[in-house]
Amino acid sequence: MDERKPVTGGALRTFCRAAKDAATGLRELPNLTYLCTMRRKNERYNEPVVRGVVAQLRELRHARNLSQKQVFTDTDINIGRIESGRGNISVSTLADLCAYYGIPLREFFERLEAGIASGE
Repeated sequence: MDERKPVTGGALRTFCRAAKDAATGLRELPNLTYLCTMRRKNERYNEPVVRGVVAQLRELRHARNLSQKQVFTDTDINIGRIESGRGNISVSTLADLCAYYGIPLREFFERLEAGIASGE
């Protein structure tokens, strides 16, 4: 039985360093199945928008009295990872979540724009 555990904290930093070294040919990467969660240098990340999207999704989930586990069970989307705000969400995933919550994308973006404009 394979008993792998998530890589976190210092172990994650060590793995990310090893992955970077392996990618640049400095060292061979051991057979690890976990992906590095570091952001790429050129990745676009608009923090106010990401925070707004996260807040809207969390608000929609709470308004429907749904747990993260229930959303995952129903949609196969890890809403906990999205609500942590550590990365960008794809438009496809956002559309799927809006359909699940019963809100048109237009309304979602109108709420998002209003929230960003008001500084929420």
